[in-house]
Amino acid sequence: MVLKQIAPKLRRALPQDDVFALWRHCFPGKENESCFHLSYRPEKTFVFADSQRVYSMLHMEIHAVMLMGKSVAMGYFFGIGTHQDYRRQGYAGWLLEQAMFECYLRNIPIASLIPCSEQVISCYSKHGFRQLAHRYVCTPAHQGQFAKEGDIPYLSRMYQEAFPNRVERTDRAWRRLLREYTVNLTHDGYQAGYGTHVLEQVPIALPQMPHQLSACVRVTKADTLCGMFPEIGLQGHGIDKGAPWNNKTACPGGKSIEEIFFSHVGLYINLLHN
Repeated sequence: MVLKQIAPKLRRALPQDDVFALWRHCFPGKENESCFHLSYRPEKTFVFADSQRVYSMLHMEIHAVMLMGKSVAMGYFFGIGTHQDYRRQGYAGWLLEQAMFECYLRNIPIASLIPCSEQVISCYSKHGFRQLAHRYVCTPAHQGQFAKEGDIPYLSRMYQEAFPNRVERTDRAWRRLLREYTVNLTHDGYQAGYGTHVLEQVPIALPQMPHQLSACVRVTKADTLCGMFPEIGLQGHGIDKGAPWNNKTACPGGKSIEEIFFSHVGLYINLLHN
């Protein structure tokens, strides 16, 4: 008797799914395990899975970003991985499309992700993501006073003044930052020893720093973005408000809506999950 193999289905993760086993397979190391336990939520995770195995996964969080004085929702995709025995079957691509469709349905106009290596950027570009930034490691310029929880109001005020266009960092995120990383207070500001990436004009020329990786963004709801920022004039670039959520139409001059929008808006994104 030959048992019929059941194809894995795309769905949200269930509490009984062993997503952690796939995470350890794709991202080995104690530091990565800690990130999983801090960030994993089944209801925010899309998987290809059956009753016995998780084949592929994508984790999604929603962040509030401040752009030109307006609060905008942004989807952040992370922990995207497929077991090595089941790669090159399109699982990760379908998960990306599902996550972007989720953003569209929830009226979230922007999605972002950080590729784990330069080699996979082309995979994300097939799904409309544009390489618009870099992630790099900052190190303290000089030793100063170590920040404590009582310094959060000061750190938050300085963060907002330094980055008018930014991901909003909650008090909970600040407490996690102080718990997991060293933040040095100095007379002219603070230097944090953790990874950051910046979205500004394209392209960006950054100094050669350790662990430099590219960051990618994707517009998932063009009409929402057009309506929120009429001053940028996206409508004048041939953006079709009725276009489907996965429209990859280039604007006149060969530029994408991502390139036009983010050339006007510089956005600092911290890597900590709120």
